[in-house]
Amino acid sequence: MRRRIRILEAARQCIQQGGAESLSLKAIAKMAEVSVATLYNLFGSKEGILVTLLVQTIESFRERFHSSDIQAGLSSDRGGQVDSLSEIAIEEFVADEYFYRELLKSLQQMEVRIHLNGLVGLCVDLGEPIIRRMIASGDLLDVVSPRVLSHQLFMNFVHAVQLWSSGVSSSDQFRTQVAHSQCLLLAGIASEAYRAKLHERLRELDREMLDFSDQQPVPPTELIETGIPVSSNAPIAQGVL
Repeated sequence: MRRRIRILEAARQCIQQGGAESLSLKAIAKMAEVSVATLYNLFGSKEGILVTLLVQTIESFRERFHSSDIQAGLSSDRGGQVDSLSEIAIEEFVADEYFYRELLKSLQQMEVRIHLNGLVGLCVDLGEPIIRRMIASGDLLDVVSPRVLSHQLFMNFVHAVQLWSSGVSSSDQFRTQVAHSQCLLLAGIASEAYRAKLHERLRELDREMLDFSDQQPVPPTELIETGIPVSSNAPIAQGVL
């Protein structure tokens, strides 16, 4: 266990010092003072180490969310809990911006679909209970599966993460885009009273989105060069639902 922790800390330091593209098992092994064979035995590959670093992050903001949920009690503002979960995740990424941009860009470029499918499941598990409480409280209509809606919310978050990690959007744009997409999805099945709140917030977020668009227009060719699809549809992970 201690060796795993030491290796993950070494991988993080290597990324922070030289970026993810220059990351190698040899460099990680040297910094962690272990053999390359040990890395293979514990993680299977460099990709396995990078995915584990991301899993650590998800575990971190899951603990923060549940801790805040316990302290505050189950808030009557269920939508606020959706915002709180996404904001905790955004804060985690933005707090160490260079590291996470490098880590996420590398994972996007690698063939790690099998590992990431399990990771997506962890994230969907976080949102599903919130959706269930929103349906039980009458904020949302019981017309879709809570797991499907949680999955869709997460995939919209993934799309915003891709734009942010590739440098297409700033941290402020990242926050606004996530909030805007969440409001749009929830408004589609919201009760009349809750929909009115979402519409009011959407008007505010619309103004922010327009301001960002006026400040930094991004030509489609630049999106293609960064590897981000021009379509607004987020990529669909297989084997999650």
